[in-house]
Amino acid sequence: MTACSTDVDAVSCLQTGSRMLNLIKPMESVQQLVIPLVILSKSLCLGASGLLDVVLYPFFDVNLAKGVHNIVNAFLFTFVQMPIVTYQRCKMYGGNNASPGTTDVIYCLPDFHPITNLLSAGLRNLGQLVDNWIDVTSVIVERSIFGTGPECLQVG
Repeated sequence: MTACSTDVDAVSCLQTGSRMLNLIKPMESVQQLVIPLVILSKSLCLGASGLLDVVLYPFFDVNLAKGVHNIVNAFLFTFVQMPIVTYQRCKMYGGNNASPGTTDVIYCLPDFHPITNLLSAGLRNLGQLVDNWIDVTSVIVERSIFGTGPECLQVG
């Protein structure tokens, strides 16, 4: 990480978006790892097909990747990025650089807004994952017990 300077574009140094760890792309690799496992398991034990679909469904839902991404970044932001951004902002706009008689100490206070945004987005994603999981599980159970269930429409 480079040090911020008021000579360069100081506002871009304080933006948090570029400081996020991308965990969505690695979760795609986890999904690609699970696909052969599902195919192999179903070919070895056809009776456990429904159970495997229920257990491994979360790896196929993008909400798991988004939830993990947001929650991990919330913790990283709390302990790594927030202190750095607060220090840089205080150094640039508050503290010793402030004009005499002004109250620029506000720039030296940490900003918790990105943390709450990331946590709430992550919890929403995980909630959507659970909702989707329950929907898929009900369809799998219905097909396993009654042999019928909703049909997907052919597109095209």
